[in-house]
Amino acid sequence: MYHIFFIAKNNAKKQKGDIITLGVLSLLAAFMLYSGLSVLAGLGGVMDESASRHNTSHVYYWVPEEMADPLEKDLKDTDGVREFDRSRTDVVNAQYRNKDKGDGEWSLFQFYFGSFDEERTINTLGVDTAGLNKDDILIPYYLKPQYSIGDRIEFKLNDDVKGFKVAGYVEDPLFATSINISIYNVYIAEDVLDDLCNSYPELFVRGSSLKFRGAEDADVYKLHTDLWNKYQDFTSRENITNPSAALEVNWWDMKGGGMFMTEIVMAVFAVFALMIMVIALIIIGFSIRNFIERNMKNTGILEAAGYKTHELSAAIVIENAFAALAGALIGVALAALTREAFGSVVALVQGLPWNQQYNFGIAAAVVAGIVLLVVMACLISSRQYRKVSVLECLRGGISNHNFKRNHFSFEDSLAPVPVTLSLKELIGDKRRNIVLALIVAIISISTNLGFAMVEAFGNNNGGTLKLAGIENPSVQVLGSRSLEDDLRKIDKIEKMSSFIQVEPTITNGDKNATVNCDVLEDISVLENYILIEGRLPENDHEICLTKKAAKQIGVTTGDIVYIEYGGERADFIVSGLDQKINHMGIKGLLTDEGAERFMGKMDDVYFYIWTKDGVSYDEIKAEIGKFTDASVDDVDKLLTETTSTVSNSMYIICYSILAVTVMIVIFVEILLVRSKIIREYRNYGINKAIGFTSGQLMVQTMSSNIPAILLGVLVGSAVTKPVSSAVMSAALMFFGIEKIDASVPFYGLLITLVGILAVAMITSLACSLSIRKVEPIALISEE
Repeated sequence: MYHIFFIAKNNAKKQKGDIITLGVLSLLAAFMLYSGLSVLAGLGGVMDESASRHNTSHVYYWVPEEMADPLEKDLKDTDGVREFDRSRTDVVNAQYRNKDKGDGEWSLFQFYFGSFDEERTINTLGVDTAGLNKDDILIPYYLKPQYSIGDRIEFKLNDDVKGFKVAGYVEDPLFATSINISIYNVYIAEDVLDDLCNSYPELFVRGSSLKFRGAEDADVYKLHTDLWNKYQDFTSRENITNPSAALEVNWWDMKGGGMFMTEIVMAVFAVFALMIMVIALIIIGFSIRNFIERNMKNTGILEAAGYKTHELSAAIVIENAFAALAGALIGVALAALTREAFGSVVALVQGLPWNQQYNFGIAAAVVAGIVLLVVMACLISSRQYRKVSVLECLRGGISNHNFKRNHFSFEDSLAPVPVTLSLKELIGDKRRNIVLALIVAIISISTNLGFAMVEAFGNNNGGTLKLAGIENPSVQVLGSRSLEDDLRKIDKIEKMSSFIQVEPTITNGDKNATVNCDVLEDISVLENYILIEGRLPENDHEICLTKKAAKQIGVTTGDIVYIEYGGERADFIVSGLDQKINHMGIKGLLTDEGAERFMGKMDDVYFYIWTKDGVSYDEIKAEIGKFTDASVDDVDKLLTETTSTVSNSMYIICYSILAVTVMIVIFVEILLVRSKIIREYRNYGINKAIGFTSGQLMVQTMSSNIPAILLGVLVGSAVTKPVSSAVMSAALMFFGIEKIDASVPFYGLLITLVGILAVAMITSLACSLSIRKVEPIALISEE
């Protein structure tokens, strides 16, 4: 066995560049694969541990104060409810900013104000509030990157500015991020909250949070359904005019929604790590074949001395397996050292601190998997030993003359001699160039995927809002339907529609689901929807369902469903199917007249208003203010704040992919150029002796790989669109997303093309500098 290790050690000395490249790629793959898989495996644990510490509610209701007492009596004794808690929560849409950081720009968001003086048994704060002052505020952990302890957060209420000092962060698994529900839960002193509500009664809506927990192993969806049925009966019995003003969520939906963006980010990390490993395996195959071809005579001598081909293969396997093992071990160790820093990035996306321990099982599986893949690649590639005889090896691998056509003869070529030599190599070594083009194609696909994700979710709200099915009007106003006639008199308005949300139970035979439905007076104003089949509802007996909702109920376009709400029941035909990630992908769309069939005409509604070009927020706010004192919300600001985490996540992915792409291109180019220089070292000396300059040989070396790299980039860019669409659709499959029309912006394609070529040329030039040291006299000697 020692003789095999001896050969492996000497082989490794001859292949230092290849071994280092394999080690580094194994390191990168192990680091990214462990990071992605450990986060994917630990996400549920993060949510569950935090929920356990804070005794998070299984079902949560926020209702206006006038509804709280009678609703509490109806719901708290529901079968399955083991714990109940009620706390004060007053709601306001307010502009806010960090006084100590940023550019002073105001942002707009919906805040749920609670009191940190109030005792809670469910959804506890987890913060010692004994030493807090009157001007202190507790904010969601989600806002930690924007607000440090001691910073002052200011709220603009009418013309007044109220400031508070950030004293701590509240972990709230139920509302961990604003992606699910666009609210921030904040907590201030009880008497200060009283003063705000009394001073600004037109802004604050007094309300209560009703929190329910079942048994530890309770069926959360059953509890949610039982409570929801009672809630519907209550609103029908009490003739509640605007049930959509209330908020109802359950733990399972909020948990899944809180994890999905992190899952997408980490899944992309893991997939990219696998791409790196594929590239590493391709490089291994190329490197081994190259090594065998360069050392034919030594192989012949060893075989003539009695060594078997399987022993030579074993030496190849050992040297590469040890390199992969070392790289993978360093990679998972590096992941352990950077666990806290990486956890901070996860917390930025998920809104909860990373509380999982290092996962040794995943680390061992990653290391073992990488080494196993490398061993398999080595066994396959080293089979070339069996294909050549000892005689061929002793003759340097030459068995007969190569009668291939000379495509680029010096006599006919118009290109400079160095370029002609490069073209000869391009045609003469097809296998190497095909492998190189394949590697670059994979790299360019992954790089363009990063740009496609930024374009879809990062650059603007458009892609995210379309997937979520959320409209982006200029402003929205909450008021009675009688306000509509006055609003339509405003000349600056281009289009508008009333809007409410309702959650009826939709049934089909023995299947049913609680579906969150958007109800609009004018369906034609909708812009952000992705229709899969059929059409949007036009009549009072039609409904459009998301693909996931339809699958859950067991219907498709043209089928009949029944909507039950508050004791009423009405039949609807499914006019079409669309897709949304909002509300876990279970959504419906109805006309105003359709909703009236089972819930009557609601008086209090939101008005979505799109202004004409050139009309500012202040202008339309002033016009609307002539008819109502209601708050006029700048929707663009609201949505920008909500989607900022998604945008930041996409940029993190894109920048990470770009950084790794640069590293891979550098290592691949170093490997290729170094192996070429080693293989052609004597030829370089001969070429110098017959008159070639170092500069010409460097140009020849540098340009020899460019055609294959260019081809790889072009092929990769050509297939990026369908690949990106497939990857994004697969990542969002949980929400019933079937198709995403992904597109790579032109600047992304340009950066990928120019970037990869530039990095390759610079790296090749740097490696080619060693050609200057070649001395013809020292090389021209008998072997």
